[in-house]
Amino acid sequence: MSASGAGSYEIARPTRRCAATGRELQVGERFIAALVRDPEADAFLRHDYAPEAWDSGARPALQLVASWRSTVPEPTARRSPFIGEDELMDVFEQLEAATEPSAVTFRYMIALMLVRKRRLVYEGAGPGVMKVRVKVPAAQEQPPVIEVVDPQLDEERIAEAIEQVGRIISGDEDGENA
Repeated sequence: MSASGAGSYEIARPTRRCAATGRELQVGERFIAALVRDPEADAFLRHDYAPEAWDSGARPALQLVASWRSTVPEPTARRSPFIGEDELMDVFEQLEAATEPSAVTFRYMIALMLVRKRRLVYEGAGPGVMKVRVKVPAAQEQPPVIEVVDPQLDEERIAEAIEQVGRIISGDEDGENA
């Protein structure tokens, strides 16, 4: 990743193995996926944890960026999103206080994806920020506007980053379905 935080966001698929205990995670079993930042490699990594290890305090040694719960899929199951929209919203919220350039850029990219998926509504822009709001039915009280720091990427870098984040979400790291 470059110093601007506009590099590649390649994250591995589920390992099917608990990072704390080494125990194999079984099909249908719930697990916790942890997104961590490795400052030496300037990259995001993924670690999976069995719930009992996570609940007993096992955490990655590297900086925890976000986490979400998922279920180990059948090996032959139709390929589903690597991270669903609800989990993506959780990661977006967890990154709210992020100040590191790569995490700020990642949150911005997630916001753009959530606008595209109509989970967030674009409300405009201000100096250095994009303004969005969580989409709710018209009859409900509208939630507050959320300001997302704009990492000031050019259009080419935004398009590239959106494509990379999209592959992460769809689980298509190789670009097979791009």
